Amino acid sequence: MGALAKALSGETEPRKLSFQEQLIADIKSFGGFCAYLWAVFILLTLHAVVGSAEYGVGMSFFLLTTVNAFLLVRTMPLAERSSFFQNLKHKPLIHSIVIKTLIFVAALVLAYAVEMALLGLAGIGDGLFSLGGGPGGMLAWWLIFCLTLLPYFAFREVEAAVGADMMGKLLFGRL
Repeated sequence: MGALAKALSGETEPRKLSFQEQLIADIKSFGGFCAYLWAVFILLTLHAVVGSAEYGVGMSFFLLTTVNAFLLVRTMPLAERSSFFQNLKHKPLIHSIVIKTLIFVAALVLAYAVEMALLGLAGIGDGLFSLGGGPGGMLAWWLIFCLTLLPYFAFREVEAAVGADMMGKLLFGRL
C-alpha cells in the first residue's frame, strides 16, 4: 500500500530497519533504477564513441560508467530520505517528479565531469563543458537526461502514491 493510502487509513509508521535490512530494501527499491541508469549511460557513451572517434574513450570509460550507476543507486535512497525530499511528499506529485529529475540530472552531469577528470580527458570544470562538445551540446545532454529520467520518477512517484498493487493493476490489469 502506498504512503498516501497508509496515511489516509491511519496506519502507523513502520519500525526502523537495521543497516543490513535498509541496504537490502534499497537494493530492491533501486536495483531496477541502477539497471536503467546503466543502460542509459552505456547507450549514451556508445553513441559518443561511435559518433565521434575523437573522444578517445576506451573500456575504462565503460567501467566508470558502470561504477557511476552503482554509486548513484546507493546514494539515491539516502538523498530521498533527506528532509528536503521528505517535504516534497506534501506537495503535488508533479513538484516531486520535476525536482527529483532536475537534481538527479545535475548529479549525473557532475558525476560525468568527475569521470572525465579521472580519465584525464578534462578537468572537472572542463568536463562539464566537454559534455556534448560545448555549451550547446551540454544543454542537449541535459535535455536527454531529463527526458530519460522524467518517466522513471513519474512512475516511482505515482507508485508511491497509489501503492505497488494498484500500480500493477493499472498497468497490467492483474488482480
